[in-house]
Amino acid sequence: MMHTKSARQWASRIILMLTCLITLTGCEVEWWNNLGPSDLDGRWRIVETGYNTNYRQGDRWYFYSNGDFESQGNQLNEQGAWERHGRYLYIYLTSYNEPDIKAYLVNYDDDYMTLAVDDYEYGRTTLRLVRETYLAPQKEGGAQSAASRTKRLITQHEDSLTSRNHR
Repeated sequence: MMHTKSARQWASRIILMLTCLITLTGCEVEWWNNLGPSDLDGRWRIVETGYNTNYRQGDRWYFYSNGDFESQGNQLNEQGAWERHGRYLYIYLTSYNEPDIKAYLVNYDDDYMTLAVDDYEYGRTTLRLVRETYLAPQKEGGAQSAASRTKRLITQHEDSLTSRNHR
């Protein structure tokens, strides 16, 4: 009788542990799908970098809600455009159709993010950034924004390729 009772307790514990394990690992929270279009807007400061990279602690990245992007710091004083698709950030600094920087959002909280960066000029690294401020959107008035300049150049490049193909 005693042997049957301990076997039942053991089986009950196994079932309970399996239920907990399946419940906790069965559904993945896709937090990145809940990010709004302007959740990354702001001035972000790099607080940690990987090894052998041109990015430095204290460098700043600016994400504007109109799609403009700026970087300031050690060797980074660039302007361009940015966009997010799922967990990926794409940063365009040149007039080409391919992004210059592709960054995977490893971790995100309102004021903190970790990026696995694939920079086509400087290679791969991991960056940890903290938000310093939220930014008001840049005005598209008299001065042409970096995003609109970049988009215009991309459109011109695509148009020139299209016209060459039709000749």
